[in-house]
Amino acid sequence: MTTDIETRPVLLLGSVPLQSAGDVFEQAGSRLGSLLGAVPDGETGERLAFILWLMDRWRTKPGLAIVEEMTFHDPTTGGPRTVPFFGLAPGFGADQVDWSPMGYADFAVRSYAEFTEARAAGALPAGVRFQVALPTPAGFALLFPHDRDAVLPGIEREMASEVAKVLAGIPDHDLTIQWDAPGEVMAIERIRQEGAHPGAAAELLELATASLARMIAPIPDSVAVGVHLCYGDPDGHHVIEPNDSSLMVDFTTRLIELVERRVDYVHMPVPIERDDNAYFAPLDDLELPAETMLYLGLVHLEDGVEGAGRRAQTAIKHVPRFGIAAECGLGRERPGDVSALLELHREVAEAEFAARA
Repeated sequence: MTTDIETRPVLLLGSVPLQSAGDVFEQAGSRLGSLLGAVPDGETGERLAFILWLMDRWRTKPGLAIVEEMTFHDPTTGGPRTVPFFGLAPGFGADQVDWSPMGYADFAVRSYAEFTEARAAGALPAGVRFQVALPTPAGFALLFPHDRDAVLPGIEREMASEVAKVLAGIPDHDLTIQWDAPGEVMAIERIRQEGAHPGAAAELLELATASLARMIAPIPDSVAVGVHLCYGDPDGHHVIEPNDSSLMVDFTTRLIELVERRVDYVHMPVPIERDDNAYFAPLDDLELPAETMLYLGLVHLEDGVEGAGRRAQTAIKHVPRFGIAAECGLGRERPGDVSALLELHREVAEAEFAARA
């Protein structure tokens, strides 16, 4: 079974800094409508800062100890925010940590009820799915710098339980599950750029793609599945800037080789300054199945349709078919800019379709 994601030219990437899921559905529906294959709930409220809401809860989880913290400026609050890194507490084994409840399924099922209400009221068009964005287990495991391999199996089991709850609460034909993979992409890119441990980069790439393939494999074919590759933007800027798109091509290629079911789409970011052939050239080697849509994150509010078009003109020299998206989620954008950003997605999509007609 296939979905029609590949016919939808615009992707929204999870977080949208509005007050509620209802606000996200109304704005996305009115401005983008059937250009979207799926609509997220915006990860509003405490979830807007990606996984940090859950990390704050893990600070007091039995069996875990904080080993270090990283502080950054959080544009969503205007103040400092810390990311904790964990280890297993003395006397605890990984199999003794109770990872539940993660809570993602509970949020998803509640938001889906609002989604169906918005669709019934005409705020969303028929055929648009509800998108549930989930962090990858490998990304969580990387928060344990000394215990990564030990904690990964338990986190995988708990995230599989979350997926099962999502599947039980949301009909397959209405559901898109998107896996967000910033942690592993950032880590592999950093190792590659440092150049000292190429074997470590290859090992982490294999671990991350194999873990993600295990998470995707049990999802029914009637559910759409996407993968969002990202370099993280906790302060509104990438944690590390990619040299080019080669890591994302390598990650996607290996994942497609490993996964046992269809992947409906893959998203890759495009930094605002990268409209050069060198950035996009690795896409020459990307061989996606016909049913897998590539979305390029070339939409930036700062340079609008012109900048996105310039990046798209270079991209199309290297990949014949792609949809458009923002570089990352909109969570670190100002709420007052959301309407303009959604309109910009529409304008870029329409301009690109006209240019290719």
